Amino acid sequence: MLRRVHSATLLSLMLASVHPAPAQAPGPLPTMGTDFWVGFMQNAYGAQELRLYIASPTATSGTVSIPLAGWSQSFAVPANGVALVVVPNTAEHIGSETVTNKGVRVQTQAPVTVSAVSFQSYTHDGTQVLPVDGLGTEYRAEAYRGIPGFNEFYKSELLIVATQDGTQVEITPTVNTLGGHAAGVPFTVQLDQGEAYQVQSALAALNLTGTLVRGTTQNGSCRPFAVFGGSMCANVPVACAACDHLYEQLVPVEHWGTSFHSFKNGGPTTETYRIQCAQNGTSVTVNGGPPVVLNPGQIHEVNGSTAPVCISASAPISVAQISEGYSCAGAGDPSMILLEPDDRTTLEARFSTVASPQITGHRLNLVVPTVATAAVQLDGTAIPASQFTPYASCPTWSYASLTITPGTHRVLSSQGIHVYAYGSGTGESYGFTANAVYIPPAVTDTLVCVSGPVTLSAPHPLDNAIWEAASNPGTTLATGWTWTFTPTQNDTYTVNGELPGSACPEQYSFHVGIQVPLTLQATANGAANADVCQFGAVQLGALPVPDPQVFDLAWTPTALVSDPTIHDPVAFPMNNTWFRLQVSNPLGCGSIADSVFVAVTPNDIHSVRVSASDSAICSGESSQLMGDVYRTIAFDPLDLAPATFWSAINGGTVANTCGSATGNALLFTGSGTREARTNALDVVNGGALDFQIYIATGAAPCENADPGDDVVLEYSINGGGSWVPFDTMLESQFSTFTSRRVEVPMLARTNATLFRWRQLAHSGAGQDVWAIDNVIITHIDNAPGGMQWSPSVTLNNPNSATPIATPTGSTWYTFSATGGNGCVFTDSLYIEVRSPFSITLPSDTTLCSTVGIPLHATASSGQGIVWQWSPNNGSLSTTTGPTPTATPNATTTYTLTATTNIGCTDTEQITSP
Repeated sequence: MLRRVHSATLLSLMLASVHPAPAQAPGPLPTMGTDFWVGFMQNAYGAQELRLYIASPTATSGTVSIPLAGWSQSFAVPANGVALVVVPNTAEHIGSETVTNKGVRVQTQAPVTVSAVSFQSYTHDGTQVLPVDGLGTEYRAEAYRGIPGFNEFYKSELLIVATQDGTQVEITPTVNTLGGHAAGVPFTVQLDQGEAYQVQSALAALNLTGTLVRGTTQNGSCRPFAVFGGSMCANVPVACAACDHLYEQLVPVEHWGTSFHSFKNGGPTTETYRIQCAQNGTSVTVNGGPPVVLNPGQIHEVNGSTAPVCISASAPISVAQISEGYSCAGAGDPSMILLEPDDRTTLEARFSTVASPQITGHRLNLVVPTVATAAVQLDGTAIPASQFTPYASCPTWSYASLTITPGTHRVLSSQGIHVYAYGSGTGESYGFTANAVYIPPAVTDTLVCVSGPVTLSAPHPLDNAIWEAASNPGTTLATGWTWTFTPTQNDTYTVNGELPGSACPEQYSFHVGIQVPLTLQATANGAANADVCQFGAVQLGALPVPDPQVFDLAWTPTALVSDPTIHDPVAFPMNNTWFRLQVSNPLGCGSIADSVFVAVTPNDIHSVRVSASDSAICSGESSQLMGDVYRTIAFDPLDLAPATFWSAINGGTVANTCGSATGNALLFTGSGTREARTNALDVVNGGALDFQIYIATGAAPCENADPGDDVVLEYSINGGGSWVPFDTMLESQFSTFTSRRVEVPMLARTNATLFRWRQLAHSGAGQDVWAIDNVIITHIDNAPGGMQWSPSVTLNNPNSATPIATPTGSTWYTFSATGGNGCVFTDSLYIEVRSPFSITLPSDTTLCSTVGIPLHATASSGQGIVWQWSPNNGSLSTTTGPTPTATPNATTTYTLTATTNIGCTDTEQITSP
């Protein structure tokens, strides 16, 4: 069963009652889709062939079926092609007011357009078929009278095809029907999916045009149906021979329009156009002439029109253009096309001409905004603007009628146009609309966000309504068609229910978002601004603290903070920097930002690192502490000209084309070798290289690096004679500027080491792009002075970089180093001191037996203890456990050594008598 799905998003700063707004105007009418239902009305004495032409912009496949008759046929459509499927003639409807099983269904994988043709020599017409999404539940019939005098055989007719079970249709005919229903008296028909119902006029002289066909209250909006109208064979106008079959799918009343243009049909010399309305007192003008006032069921028909006209109305109308009989028009015979309103245009069309022995000419009829006459193509060739003629009464629109060859054709335009296909010959014609309009499922969002209680309401009462949240599907949160609550998170809430009377399922979704706070203050070290030493850390924050589970947080510059998505990252600025925090709601419920300034004092120390010979010791033991001071020997933010420590830069320039961590970056796009090489640097005691790297993943000018186009970091200790790689940056892992720290390898530690960044391969200039930024090279310099360990009481030399610590208990030791500008950098480590360790054995005097003496050792503390007994002379059941059994042959002294997992040791002895 068709389910209508609606979506709305809420925005409110206070208690609100929310429901989607009703539609203000009919939406566009789709002519492309993947699901269609069609029926074939009676064609004079019977159709010779029933055809479906299926066109698609992309290659696709599908099935045509008559589900209730058990027939189906698969088909395939090439891209920009048309497939022809012939439907069995048994699908044609004969007679009036009988429920049949002749509904024809077209289903495809991709969106297509469908044209239906009922062919018989000299009685022939076609129609564009609307997809299910384009159907409705209220129609006014477009038909035509038959021909009296042929035993009252040729009748006016309409046909209804149901797309859903339980379809209930009310028909109010404008004339008496062949089945005995009186004019103006409604009657109801019950149909299931695939069933159809044809209505014919009681007499050939009667015309079903204006007949109201609409779903009942019980039918509701969830059971749309298709309606077709026309005539078995009609003279148009009445006195103009010969007759021809009229066959056209009707457009739901909700999709009628108020402005139309008839088209110039190059074959016939005269045309008929007919207008009907849906509202009382509708005023209609043609070419700006005197108004004609119509009421529902009335028509305004003009015969013998020799030029296309401009039609406007005060309320929605339907306009049919009907080719006239050969005796009046000089070519062809009647065929009927419903005109498209001016605001329902297409940018493209694909269609096939229709083959018939009588059809001798095919035409493409176009209605185009005059400003677009130079922008229309037919089969890939521009149509000369000279082919178009402006409408005399409304020159902002123009028309053209072009002769085309038999076969498949494609029309393209940069602006919306109307496309009509037509063919004619002696005593026969066909015509249909070829507009191709695909409309994806619409989502209506009315964004209103909440900061307190909210009342959600469906737009109208629903039966059996239940509410669920997308975050907790399957759990009923409330019942009834309205619900008041206080949201605590962003979520989508859905109410499912049924329309009263019809039981049509309805679903409405509400995207509820939490409003972004109205105030925000970014902080640095808890203040509105901060002063820090270069390369030092600064604690960023925000007040009030935004909830990252509700809001999106984004700190910039991203590369200088530990985590840009949390409220309190740690930042490492290298120069004076503004740090900006933006807080936004992912549903669009507001955004706010604030910035904090961090002043940076230049400094020669980049960082300090600490370690210990042993981080877990036994009570009374010592550990050697080691503090390393990383002092900056080369720094380039790469914002202006490269720094002097670079000896060569090949294939790279300072730029911001592909972004940067801060300011500019060193961007590599050139041909040939791409590298950045340093002068010789003193790193004899070790050091590190800190930088940010980016390897492109997009399109030019930041073209994606291919597999293998990696970047390596290399060193040379022989003046560049040979290079050794010691870090590889894979092309797939650095799509954004990413911080990287690489320690100087042991073999690279000399007083004249060169470093370089180099790309292993690339495909040429402008391809496989990469960049580096904020390059810092440090060496370890532990020269005396400016260093301090604390607490000092358990250290042999707290002013040394490598003191000996003998803590009496577990202790945190902090190492600090002071730079030339008084900047202090610290790092800490924890030395764990385990409890005193000892083992206990029984006293010698307790050993009274010389056979099978159990030895029981216990430990005062410790984990992972290793036990070792001696002598290992075979008199112990085990030498590696705490409780061996001793069987000495003589008085023996046993020695036990126990060692914990951190190396604490104790030894005890026991002697057997």
